[in-house]
Amino acid sequence: MSGIYIIAGQSNANNIADEMAAELRARDPGCTVLTIADAGAPLTWGRGGDTDWYQRNDLPRARLDALDAALSRDGSAHLGGIIWVQGEADTLACARSSLYAEKAEALFDRIEAHLHDGFAGRGAEFYDFDVATLQLSGYAPAAARDAWSTIIDEQQALAATDDRVQLLNVDLVAAQAGIHPGAMFVDALHYSQALVNALVTATADSLLSGTAAAAARVTMGTDGDDVFTPVQMPSATGSHSPEIPPLAFAGFGGDDTYTVLSPRTLVIEAAGGGADLIRAHSSYDMSLWAPQVEALTVIGRAGRHIAGNALGNQLTGNAGRDWIAGAAGADTVFGGGGNDTLRGGYGADRLAGSNGRDRLWGDAGNDTLLGGAGNDTLVGGNGTDFLNGGNGDDLLRGGWGADRFYHDGTAAAGCDRIGDYSSADGDVLIFRDSTASVGDFDLRVTSVPGAGNAAVAEVQIIDTRSGEPVWALTDGAAQDHLWLQIGGQTYDLLA
Repeated sequence: MSGIYIIAGQSNANNIADEMAAELRARDPGCTVLTIADAGAPLTWGRGGDTDWYQRNDLPRARLDALDAALSRDGSAHLGGIIWVQGEADTLACARSSLYAEKAEALFDRIEAHLHDGFAGRGAEFYDFDVATLQLSGYAPAAARDAWSTIIDEQQALAATDDRVQLLNVDLVAAQAGIHPGAMFVDALHYSQALVNALVTATADSLLSGTAAAAARVTMGTDGDDVFTPVQMPSATGSHSPEIPPLAFAGFGGDDTYTVLSPRTLVIEAAGGGADLIRAHSSYDMSLWAPQVEALTVIGRAGRHIAGNALGNQLTGNAGRDWIAGAAGADTVFGGGGNDTLRGGYGADRLAGSNGRDRLWGDAGNDTLLGGAGNDTLVGGNGTDFLNGGNGDDLLRGGWGADRFYHDGTAAAGCDRIGDYSSADGDVLIFRDSTASVGDFDLRVTSVPGAGNAAVAEVQIIDTRSGEPVWALTDGAAQDHLWLQIGGQTYDLLA
């Protein structure tokens, strides 16, 4: 079936009509595009001799007549969708703004009923249509009108209760297109050409792909260094609590700082648009919600799940039990206090635990893993990795590649167990204390039940000065060489 699309509303509907029609025809060849709109036409009040959407026999009737004519010309046609660009006239003092959602739903109900009455017996798809509704902008110069926010609330309420309505947040569309607030309008009410172009694409995406640019509130910054904080909204009880998103921030340029309270807060930044930081009070996935932000710090004491993006991120946990993972890029990940799980992802990553029993995975790339205090688990993964368990008795696994296992030579560093030492892969043990010599080390061959291959003995490397083991190599007796580096010089303990 060929589609019929109706662009309806007031002056901004006419403003986007030509570009919108061209976009729809490009995506849906053979479609019909109708425009039924008049400057200043309200929905919630009648304006006498001028046309409006309030009186049933005025613009609403004109829209039905135009639709009937198009359907009669093409028996295979159907109503593909409505682009509803209206609301400014209902922010005036004479309007009944609180009735906006009710009036709009009744308008769309009338169209659906008209299709059933006038074209009975068609398939279910014939009567099914979407309404792409452009939400009023909070950055329009006319947004200071008392009822402006009321209409925005009514538009959001309409979208929440009417399955036909797809609400497009004009401010979000502008932010994603990199259009500054001052460049969105040519006067108090009317879209600039740049905004028209962005809205046309977003509206067509919404109608034809079901991907509406939706967000409850968009806060835009400047080209400078901006600090974004959550908006405090009144709750149903009258108290104030942090706003629950969907919420969006747009920073443009500068080194911006964003405080986010919800995992669904969208942060919009241009590529290379400064060195930006998110202060996250919740779990957060930067790849989904902040793909162009470089750094994130977890705020508070509760443990969070944090995922990085394709950039080289700096991710910092808090005192809780965090799960933090980089993605692509060379990431730096700090666990903070608590028993944390840190993952590097792709790239040459640097992971650092702190107090607690931390678990570090380098994954792919040549990674640096630092355990910190506590009995930690470090796994290098693919690549040439550097593993330093820090204080405590740590479990180290280098994975594939020529890995380096570091011990600082102090008693606090304990005895680190290496689960996969391989001289064939080029693995090396590094002892920091340069006053030591190769003669200060001895080997103890022992059997540890449940560790590695039961048929292969474990090898402990003893610092004879203290009499304590510094490394225990699971299945170490199978090695042809045990490479130890002291002060830049490498020795074979089996020589």
